[in-house]
Amino acid sequence: MIASTRRAEYRHAQVHKDRPSSQIVGPRSRSASPDQKLMFAGSWTIPLITSYLPHEPDAPDALHQTRVFRGFLVRIVAFDHLYHLEHHLYPAVPHHNSPRLARLLDPWFDASGLEPVRIRF
Repeated sequence: MIASTRRAEYRHAQVHKDRPSSQIVGPRSRSASPDQKLMFAGSWTIPLITSYLPHEPDAPDALHQTRVFRGFLVRIVAFDHLYHLEHHLYPAVPHHNSPRLARLLDPWFDASGLEPVRIRF
């Protein structure tokens, strides 16, 4: 039984070797599957939240090239990724200590002219 199954798989592969797998598996769907939609959404939202939004590449110095985020709504939108500048300055500090580190650094950020990004209604 196993040998005949392998022979059938081999014949199927030989007959369809020049066709794309999407044509072999089944008919094409006009809409994306839920998995494909999640993959597409994740392929741009994760880089947007973790790379594009926290950084300001045109800033004059290294301190101002990373934004400071504060506030509850920003915390929800940024998936609790508020302490990005603190992470750049002190990467060895564990994530659970980031709020405490931020409280210690906030006066220094104010003196340096960094204004936190806040979303308010």
